[in-house]
Amino acid sequence: MSLAGLLSHSILNVNEVPMIMARAWKIAPGDNANNWDVFRVNRCIAIGWLPESDYRDFPDAAEALAALKEVHGPNAKGHGKGAAEMISAFVSSIDVGHIFVANNAYN
Repeated sequence: MSLAGLLSHSILNVNEVPMIMARAWKIAPGDNANNWDVFRVNRCIAIGWLPESDYRDFPDAAEALAALKEVHGPNAKGHGKGAAEMISAFVSSIDVGHIFVANNAYN
């Protein structure tokens, strides 16, 4: 059934409505948001845990974690498993049309 057809019914089953959802990412544009102007002017976003790396070279979070440990040392705050998982998710999932919420720190 088309969306118009679904909307014409007096009772709508939300499980039958096609979902069109934007993906949202929360990101800190550099320490103290120091890269915000660059990102805003260029209409782009970046992540910088490993600034000398191409994140596409990491096939999974485990490889990203190994690189983080090599560059920042083991147990470096903000550069552990969570960061590796975010790198992997960002590289594999980012797409045109996604929404970015920028803040100036972790929270």
